Amino acid sequence: MKTVCLTAPAAWALSGVSTHLRHLQRSELAARYRLVHFQVGREGRVENGLQRLGRLALGPAAFSRFLRRERIDLVHFNSSMDGKAFFRDMSLALAARTVGARIVFQIHGGELAERFLRRQKLAQPIIDRLCRLPDAWVFLYEAERRSLRAVFPVARAEVIPNGVEAAAYDISRTERSAQAVVFGYLGRLVEAKGIGDAIEALALLKREGRLPPLEFRIAGDGPDRDRLRALAAEHGLDEVVSFPGTLYDAAKIDFLKNIDVLLFPSHGEGLPYTLLEAMAAGAAVVTTPLGGIPDVLVEEENALFVPPKDPPAIAAAVVRLARSAPLRRAMGEANAARIRVSYTTEAVARRIGELYAKVLCES
Repeated sequence: MKTVCLTAPAAWALSGVSTHLRHLQRSELAARYRLVHFQVGREGRVENGLQRLGRLALGPAAFSRFLRRERIDLVHFNSSMDGKAFFRDMSLALAARTVGARIVFQIHGGELAERFLRRQKLAQPIIDRLCRLPDAWVFLYEAERRSLRAVFPVARAEVIPNGVEAAAYDISRTERSAQAVVFGYLGRLVEAKGIGDAIEALALLKREGRLPPLEFRIAGDGPDRDRLRALAAEHGLDEVVSFPGTLYDAAKIDFLKNIDVLLFPSHGEGLPYTLLEAMAAGAAVVTTPLGGIPDVLVEEENALFVPPKDPPAIAAAVVRLARSAPLRRAMGEANAARIRVSYTTEAVARRIGELYAKVLCES
């Protein structure tokens, strides 16, 4: 049995890449390959600045030792088109090459490659060499693949979207017409997710006397948690906005099954797991049409799209869905059906396994 190393933050970290790791570890892929995890990144660690500097400086050497000790045949990097993550993981890819391991390099968001790579003018000769290291690239949506090929003619680049464990979600929903409509967000509490924009939208509706009976449950944790709490309190939304904290496994599934609408006005995305999981649970969606999101959602059929950083547009979408149970129901049913047809963990694992086999056959 061949051994594959998956790079990712801690498996329990609140991260899309960590979710990807857990799904692959629980998939049929684990029966075909011996999967081992090498932790990268800051998420899931407790360290001071000096410890972080030492980890980064010694990372490639430590990774080489790990690969030799575990007798790794292939490394599946889970990275992004972000300066820190890209160059960190490419330094580890160099180490992988020194021990003869094959390389699959998967991009989970960040900038489109064309813009990112062309901004790195001083490092262009180095980047050209680094981009030749992977035996295969994997992207979450087609625009990412086209963007890389526009600046670098990679031999093998495949689109494999994220998938979710759809069977875990029971989409049967009881009508709660007599209660407040429940909007929800689940994920990292950082400015780029647009949660503050959503709170501002609710504040706008309250000032104008147009706020429907609703709840907005914001699950997760991150550096913006206290700021978001203060923002909700400042606008007198304490009875509307709640923060249930970080949720995992059954608690996360239960949370998503008990929201009517996912409110996800992010400023930039690849293909977020939260979106796919909420769809699997039968929720309607309000989101921004960025990254791979338009590949999954059709406006008016699966979701209402809003521009990034636009609280008035978010407010209008919130009112429309809060007042129309039939629209929420139709979107939720369409979303659950779409996930079960095209975006399951089983389908993702099968395609990744096929890619591993191709790459390893060439060694």
